[in-house]
Amino acid sequence: GASKPGEAPPSPAAAPPPSDAFNALLKGLDVASYETAAERAIGTLLDAAPTRALVAGAAAGWAQCTPEAALCLRLYAERLAAGGADDAEALDAALPELPAYCDALKGALGRCGLSPSGGATSLDEAAPARGALFTLRQLLGVAPLLDYANEHGRLLLENMLADALKQLGTAEALLGPLVSALRCACACER
Repeated sequence: GASKPGEAPPSPAAAPPPSDAFNALLKGLDVASYETAAERAIGTLLDAAPTRALVAGAAAGWAQCTPEAALCLRLYAERLAAGGADDAEALDAALPELPAYCDALKGALGRCGLSPSGGATSLDEAAPARGALFTLRQLLGVAPLLDYANEHGRLLLENMLADALKQLGTAEALLGPLVSALRCACACER
């Protein structure tokens, strides 16, 4: 699991905010350009209790929609999910509530030039920055772990994802993550 026997994983609320040195490390990893290397580095940090708390603290900043926080959220949540029942409470605390997740996703879609309403955005003619696409992919990667009990939030998410898929300007690299996230939202309506 993500934690050793008798050692609870840190809750993002209880985790200390990341230090300036840790933030500098995350920035230095250039997570949007070197995703695999960054995943390995953060995975190593998740292996040790003292540094796991730093990753949990960075993950708690997911709503800021920085590439680093979004990657930390995805990796931390995946690690907790892999821990099974032992880490279920920490996973529940780490994951965003569906309405807040939808708000962040709406902003991330907008930064990628995909207006959730399907209309034009200010990025019409410009390709979205690599960091914006990366952040959106990381947020979409959290979708399988979310709690879809909030029906209004689930419908909002389902509609946003479907609208993004319908837009001609949707980057090819986003199609798979968008479909996967939509599948998760739709699977929960049964």
